[in-house]
Amino acid sequence: MAAPAAIAATVVLAVCAALAGWGLVRRLGIGGDGRRFPPVLLAVLLAAWGSAASLAAVPLVVLCAGAWAAFALAFCLASGRAAHGLFAANLVFSCFAVSVLLVFSAASILVGGMPWQVVEDDSLRPAVLAAGLALFCGAALAFRGLLDRFPLDAEGGRSYAALFWFGWFSLAYILFDALPSLFRLDVPLLSEFLGASMLLLGVSVAAFVVATSLLGRDAHVEEEYLALMERRERQEARLGQLRDQASRDALTGLVSRRTGLRTVEDLLEHGRPFAVAYLDMNGLKAVNDTFGHEAGDACLVRLADALRSSFPGRAALCRMSGDEFLVVLPEGDEREVGRHAGEALEVLAAQPVEGVGAVSFSFGTAASGCEGESAAALVARADRAMYQSKRAYHGRVSGGAR
Repeated sequence: MAAPAAIAATVVLAVCAALAGWGLVRRLGIGGDGRRFPPVLLAVLLAAWGSAASLAAVPLVVLCAGAWAAFALAFCLASGRAAHGLFAANLVFSCFAVSVLLVFSAASILVGGMPWQVVEDDSLRPAVLAAGLALFCGAALAFRGLLDRFPLDAEGGRSYAALFWFGWFSLAYILFDALPSLFRLDVPLLSEFLGASMLLLGVSVAAFVVATSLLGRDAHVEEEYLALMERRERQEARLGQLRDQASRDALTGLVSRRTGLRTVEDLLEHGRPFAVAYLDMNGLKAVNDTFGHEAGDACLVRLADALRSSFPGRAALCRMSGDEFLVVLPEGDEREVGRHAGEALEVLAAQPVEGVGAVSFSFGTAASGCEGESAAALVARADRAMYQSKRAYHGRVSGGAR
């Protein structure tokens, strides 16, 4: 019969082991705040396991299964998520089983027997269990230090999934090594092989945790980089939209006065030939006074649409003010820009605005080529030509080169 002192020592060390195991789980971020399933209940489970194992000679397989069940129940209830709980149980149990089975194999080597014989020896079993639990407490502290240096992401990801399945592999590995005690096999060097196997498993778990942590860290950095790039692309797209909105007239969708003048300045700066047409819609004030501003806006939109359909894509179409427009035609001359303006007038005549009638405009043209002329001076020249055309026209619009 096991000595009461040995049993008491085993129970106390089981409680210490429970607290050490709980600390590991908290380090993984799975243990919650302890209110869902307090760590004292895990201590009770392991204490009950330790006392039962001290009093009854059970195979190593059953011994390991009982400890794993205590960890799995506690951690699954603590996390509220079975996957996280089993992940923690397998990881902590791997450290636990390596510690206990190492001590059992060492004891069997010292007494010259088999591991299952140590399990069945009432005088040795409690002391060996106590030593195994003490070793686990030290291993848990060392493993916690490893997790401090190489933290794991328990919220998911490929690295976490790999470690999750490695935990199940470790569990199968441990149970397989404990099977000879279930069948009471008397195999030469069995104790040595069990000890070496547990050492190998302990090193493998530590190495896998380090590798998984590093892979997870790299993956996290990559995810952060991709998220940053995606955020930057969204910001650039939004900035582009804002720039586009700022450079365009809200009503007609044509570019703004500032953008139109900048286009003229750029063409002059680079010495490229171009021509401009300055347009003024006829009778906008009368339309606004008679039919209302909504009708006037409809006429302006119709005029802008006519310019889009009549001028080539390379032309810059600008709304300069209320009823005035500017067309900049790169690589064009006054004759070409005047022809396209005439086409726009034909489009407007064929598509009258409902309730108002046909829209028309007066225009004047100007071309680059005057040495030293500024953008403002060139546009002013086209503006003067437009006013001459407007004064000369009564009822029918005409345009001419100036």
